[in-house]
Amino acid sequence: MDQELSFAREIQNSFLPQELPEVPGLGFAATYRPALNIGGDFYDVLEIGPDEIYFVAGDVSGKGIPAALLMAQSLSTLRLIVKPDVSPVEALTRWNEMLCGHTVRGMFITAILGKITPSRRLVEIASAGHCQPIYVTPKGAEVLEIKNAPPLGIIGGLTYQVTTLSLSPGEWLVFYTDGLTESFSPDSRLLEISGVQALLSGGEFASASDIVVRLQEGEAAHRGNASPHDDLTILALGFQ
Repeated sequence: MDQELSFAREIQNSFLPQELPEVPGLGFAATYRPALNIGGDFYDVLEIGPDEIYFVAGDVSGKGIPAALLMAQSLSTLRLIVKPDVSPVEALTRWNEMLCGHTVRGMFITAILGKITPSRRLVEIASAGHCQPIYVTPKGAEVLEIKNAPPLGIIGGLTYQVTTLSLSPGEWLVFYTDGLTESFSPDSRLLEISGVQALLSGGEFASASDIVVRLQEGEAAHRGNASPHDDLTILALGFQ
């Protein structure tokens, strides 16, 4: 069983990006940590055209092997959908339709999907029941209110809405799964969104990696010697 779980983890990791795109002036960083040997979180960054980059962060309900299998199916399906000139709303709509009827009863996927146009520093975001991202500037960190819809794989025929913003150099967007905000301390206190904002406030970040490291270290310090309660994924991006 241990050997099979080890193989399963290797297979799951192969579905995640082995490296992130290198685009002049645009920075990405990400981390993934399952609560068990394998989990249901995922992320990806896809360079699909000369001026089009897609990104996604998602969370399959549950943990372990069932969540990992649905994660692999979901990410593979999305990669078939994302093509040049496809908007996040169109992609999310097609993704939901393809997943509906193919998920195990009671399981679902939350996901936030975005498209970057580097030449315009433009970011378009659509969300299906996922955590609201954090907008980080030299002035502090605030929750970016994204128009949300129900998770994927439950109800067909849903419509999604896009949120659009321009990022200036030195501004960052942070996407994450609830393993970050629902990290428990040894005395059962949640980190919560306010704790995440506190970790990202009061300083400028030179790179997306700096943000990810700050959150990793902050979550680990908050959790102490307690075991992870949930899978954890963080994806940070911005213009340098």
